[in-house]
Amino acid sequence: MFKQEKNKIFKFLVLMIVFFCFPQLSRAELNNSGLRGKILLQVESHGEAWYLDPVSEKRAYLGRPVDAFKIMRDFGLGIGELTFEKFSNEVPERFAGRILLRVEANGEAYYVNPSTLEMHFLGRPADAFEVMREQGLGISNDNLELVLVNEKYPNWGEMKQKVLDYLKNNLLADGQNAEIRDVTLEGEMYKFIVKLQNGQEVISYTNKEVTKFFPQALDIEDEKNITEDPGDNEEEAEGQVKTEIPVVELFVMSHCPYGLQIEKGIWPVVEILDNDIDFEVKFLNYAMHGLVEVREQTRQYCIQKEQRETYFNYINCFLIEGDSDSCLASSSVDMDVLNSCVDEIDEEFEITDNYNNKTGSFPKFLIHDDEVEDYGITGSPTLVINGNVVHSGRDSQTLLDLICDGFIEKPEECNTKLSSENPSPGFGFNTSGASSGANCGG
Repeated sequence: MFKQEKNKIFKFLVLMIVFFCFPQLSRAELNNSGLRGKILLQVESHGEAWYLDPVSEKRAYLGRPVDAFKIMRDFGLGIGELTFEKFSNEVPERFAGRILLRVEANGEAYYVNPSTLEMHFLGRPADAFEVMREQGLGISNDNLELVLVNEKYPNWGEMKQKVLDYLKNNLLADGQNAEIRDVTLEGEMYKFIVKLQNGQEVISYTNKEVTKFFPQALDIEDEKNITEDPGDNEEEAEGQVKTEIPVVELFVMSHCPYGLQIEKGIWPVVEILDNDIDFEVKFLNYAMHGLVEVREQTRQYCIQKEQRETYFNYINCFLIEGDSDSCLASSSVDMDVLNSCVDEIDEEFEITDNYNNKTGSFPKFLIHDDEVEDYGITGSPTLVINGNVVHSGRDSQTLLDLICDGFIEKPEECNTKLSSENPSPGFGFNTSGASSGANCGG
């Protein structure tokens, strides 16, 4: 007991020494101070830990051990075993501060200390949290404020408390309380559930600055809003149309966390069934997640259309952290062919013009407008098999069974056993184990 207390005191003193030796910096000095990839500890507050992503140069709040473990894996960069074995002596400097995932070894995660280039195994959530705090660097609140926050990973505790304080002071009756849970970033707003004492749950929103509260968000122009799928997680196979080669169309928004979720679930199915199905990813006729989504959807459409041999490698890479540039390079996409296609499609479907001159809350994205209208699709993701919209779970086994029900004669590959765990929403290959009925859109 005494030894543990001495260790805690020693760690605290080390942090304070680091802190007081850390001068006040400008934003420009901070960007060049070697902090990229570091774990930053708020020694002036309660030791809150932040990960400064070396790619985006934005910080992500690590929160509790389970939160920190998930976030660090979300930032993971997948590597093969041959690459991992080369790192036994020293990790190349280009990986400084990165989280490396051994994709062929159950996704084991390692943090590369940017100062020493040593790898630290993250293991279980509690182990990972302890490793990250031990590798942490003390920083003042003023200096921390100079580092931009990754909007997907703010300090949820502060955000929740602001919302609760507002509810108690303005909306709840005296003595009543509420709980804020399931916070996610949707477009330009944070979406969350307010659970009242009587058990009622209300989907609500706040802006990123947490200065405005919306108990409901509706697009007045298009009557499209962020909702929960009225269906449940179970597949709908009864009465499904059967064909020799099932036509499988997956409608998503490229940056919708729930579209990403089902894409991670369906890729193992597509790889197994290969040429036995006619599979295509398509996009809704509006984009909720800004210019980055408009550009990414145009890019993915062109790669799938003209360089399909590189498409699956590109998507599997993109699903890790959404890093398009590195995925284009690693997937050997011909950039001349891609750029020519993007220019042609942009002009044909007036993509840039629709973005710059949007009339509703979200810009139109009309590449697959005819199919979207024919099927009556309003939300991402939507799965269509043999011309019928179906509701499905988002784990690989459920998707395999559902698609295989579309065959007149099922191939042997339909007997394959795949994972029954739901992938997590958003980027990163980890499982959530949670209900997967949420959508982006109405």
